[in-house]
Amino acid sequence: MKNRLSALIIVIISAVFANAQTQPSTPFSTEAGATYWMQQDVVYSTANNTPLKLDVWYPHEVNKPTPTLIYFHGGGWIFGTKEGSVLQFLPFLEKGWRVVNVEYRMASNSL
Repeated sequence: MKNRLSALIIVIISAVFANAQTQPSTPFSTEAGATYWMQQDVVYSTANNTPLKLDVWYPHEVNKPTPTLIYFHGGGWIFGTKEGSVLQFLPFLEKGWRVVNVEYRMASNSL
């Protein structure tokens, strides 16, 4: 029993040290700058003194008209952010599309 407890403690300590040595993650929007352009926080309207913003994403080397996806994050007007949904439309960016990622006001903010 004592050997099992010692082994468990060693495994836990090893896991803690291994996790502490991982590199801090970089937000996708920071890393994506090498491949995609982004116009961030373009105000498209104001409601109840709240600016409503969108981001426009497009590939660096596209000089012709391309399809454009207008993307509204999920959350049913209760939760979520445009920043939290970037990976959802990444496949469209990889195909050369442009993406307009729209933020909207939450239901609790609209009254």
